[in-house]
Amino acid sequence: MSHRSGPPAGPVSFAPRSVVLRRWQAEWEQWAGGPEAAAGLARWACDPLLAAHTGSVVAVLAACGRDLTAPVDEADAVLAALVRRARAGDLAAARVALERLMPALTGQARRRCGRRGVSFDQLLVELVGSAWIVIRCYPVERRPVKVAANLVRDAVGLAVGYVPMVDRLTAPAGLTPLPSPPGAEGVGVVASAGAVGGSGAVGELFAVLVDGRAAGIPAERLRVLADLGVLGLSQREAAARAGVSERAVRVRRDVAVGALRGALVPVGAVAS
Repeated sequence: MSHRSGPPAGPVSFAPRSVVLRRWQAEWEQWAGGPEAAAGLARWACDPLLAAHTGSVVAVLAACGRDLTAPVDEADAVLAALVRRARAGDLAAARVALERLMPALTGQARRRCGRRGVSFDQLLVELVGSAWIVIRCYPVERRPVKVAANLVRDAVGLAVGYVPMVDRLTAPAGLTPLPSPPGAEGVGVVASAGAVGGSGAVGELFAVLVDGRAAGIPAERLRVLADLGVLGLSQREAAARAGVSERAVRVRRDVAVGALRGALVPVGAVAS
């Protein structure tokens, strides 16, 4: 049984310089003591892989690998259980899984931001959004080991443009946030927070896009809705990004909405 060295998970005792990281840290601490986390712990108390750690969200986070002294195979099993629940719609499980990945996502943002010509905060927002998508779509049954490493790799691929072959079938490849334009850094942060929180119009649309991709709708067909609804681009900006006319954007939007309706709305649920 392998182990890793390093400090255990616990309260962060420093204030990050990054605005996004400071905000993230504050939101996590608030969420971890809130009702959604408590409801998640109550649900997980019946899960044989999670029950032993449901004394607190911090304990679950430590058990899934943030405590670097935890046995690797056991941490993998706990994280896989969280991701399996996230795929079934448990947003609290997805939130803990995402927090598990934050140190690695932070490191990736630091290493790559200069090469991409964007700020650390902008790239971190992209990576967090991508990681949320990947967690919601990750095929645990086919990739049950090295779950954290696979999730980070897939999230980086989704954010920077390389999409692993397995992702083409299992994750919403192509729904990649662009860096926020100068002076509009807050737009990307709001979109990502809405998606992660699962509340509000942005979060609801984000969840619908994930469900649509899981139902088999090609990512390229959904990209226009991500541009318009999640990133908040205008039709002109979306057209410029795709290299098409504004009329083409409207047509693509209508096709994407029709595809989502056909894939997600039960037959007979909508009056003709």
